[in-house]
Amino acid sequence: MSGLMPLLTLLILAAPAPPDAADKLIAQAVLAAGKPDLKGERINRVAGVQRVQFPGKPPTVSRFIDCNIGFDLGRNERRWTEDGREHVFVIVSADSRYKSSMNGGPFMPATPAQSAASKDALYLYGVIYLDDLTDRKLYRLEVLPPADVDGEACDRVRVKSDGREDIDLSLSDKTHLLRQWTTVKLCGDGVKRVAVETLSAHKVFSGVTMATVRKLRLHQDMSRDETIESVEFLPADQAGDLFTRP
Repeated sequence: MSGLMPLLTLLILAAPAPPDAADKLIAQAVLAAGKPDLKGERINRVAGVQRVQFPGKPPTVSRFIDCNIGFDLGRNERRWTEDGREHVFVIVSADSRYKSSMNGGPFMPATPAQSAASKDALYLYGVIYLDDLTDRKLYRLEVLPPADVDGEACDRVRVKSDGREDIDLSLSDKTHLLRQWTTVKLCGDGVKRVAVETLSAHKVFSGVTMATVRKLRLHQDMSRDETIESVEFLPADQAGDLFTRP
């Protein structure tokens, strides 16, 4: 009998997770993340500092403000200060058509690669913010073996969807908050790259718990470290003219 114990142990460890195990992990993560106190359509305004590093080039440090209104509607603005000058990039969409404007210039149609990358980013955004992951018509969930992220034990869930790259989510075993995501990301130049972002130093902003330190590694081509200083949820009627749809 004692000789069977190692085999029985291996069989138990190798047994697949119950079908609802992934749903439970995601439900815990959604509860831990919380919801904004402000209801209805809103502006999310995130401000902080970022450090971007490309191979063979000196790092660039800049301040930024990200604004988006109903990101699923494709209205997003990013402002950043570099070399003492403020830059503004706006991208808007309607009916899967994307147009962008840089520093107040006229809106120009996005290239096919940029449009595809924007759609890919939209899907990724919805997954890492745990939006609608209970929709089995769009998403399928699979429990992966646990792993550590920066020494913290994490449960792991793989998100699968037809025609999309898998996204692996690492959720803290203790807090249930998202600590890391990994996927193959489509970039604006049409190239797919392995992307890993590690999240830490979570804080509560208007009822929502968000990471204030975000470290993104895009294959060997780029790294970006962000420190979030403030997060605001404002009524959508404060959008301004920059969010006019094409």
